[in-house]
Amino acid sequence: MRNLKEVALTTTLVVLAFLYLSFYLHVFLHEREHAKAAMKHGFRPHLLAIGAPIPFLWGVYWEIRHPKLLDGVPVRIYPLLIGGAFKFDLIQLRCLLQCRFGLQAEILSAGVWANFFYTLLGLSAFEAWLGRWSYMAGALGCAFALWSGKKLFAVYLCPVISVLLGAYMLPRLVMDMIALHPKASATISHGIAQSFSFGLSPIQGVQIFLLAGFLVGLINLLPILPFDGGRLIHAFLGLRSRPVAKAYAYATLPFCLVILAYSLFQEAYAIFVR
Repeated sequence: MRNLKEVALTTTLVVLAFLYLSFYLHVFLHEREHAKAAMKHGFRPHLLAIGAPIPFLWGVYWEIRHPKLLDGVPVRIYPLLIGGAFKFDLIQLRCLLQCRFGLQAEILSAGVWANFFYTLLGLSAFEAWLGRWSYMAGALGCAFALWSGKKLFAVYLCPVISVLLGAYMLPRLVMDMIALHPKASATISHGIAQSFSFGLSPIQGVQIFLLAGFLVGLINLLPILPFDGGRLIHAFLGLRSRPVAKAYAYATLPFCLVILAYSLFQEAYAIFVR
């Protein structure tokens, strides 16, 4: 029994490492689409960051600068912590914050659009590989609808979905945190441990990769800063009332840190305790 538990734990950690690398790739696609949308409207970011710096290890990163990669915009990759950002200088940032909401929404929603669009394309190829042609046609149709209605998705659907997602998920997260009772069944790690306890087939690897793309898009729709959903709400409020937008930022940023800490606690509990 002990050997079975050790095998299950080792396999889970390997699968989590694969999921971790998948997240990094999808975050790169996410931030690249942000940068492309910004440059399309005349705003050029001076840095594209993939990952997040670790306290006391600020200088640990790899930087890639190539003229064919985002028109020479440097890409800085931080190890360990998953995250991403596209950064402007102060003058460009102030100009962007004064633009109409539709333009800001096109830039801020571009990353989520890319995650869903590329995941649907990957899903259609995956279903074609399995010979499930009706599912392939459905995924390809959704991808085409997303591609043809990109502006509609960015300006109208993305803010509405963000608010609805927050209204559904955030109260549940708050209640779980108040209870301080880690539910292993609700964590990604527990689901992976249950599904892939004794091996990872190529089909399951593709499923994990596609799941990572969907999760990056879904998490970024949460209406709290610093996620894209929160930035959309902040941009909308900022064009109408600066004090309200500032209060929204001060309220949601600490909440995001609390959610992150609690999520890490849940994952660690699911892997090492359960």
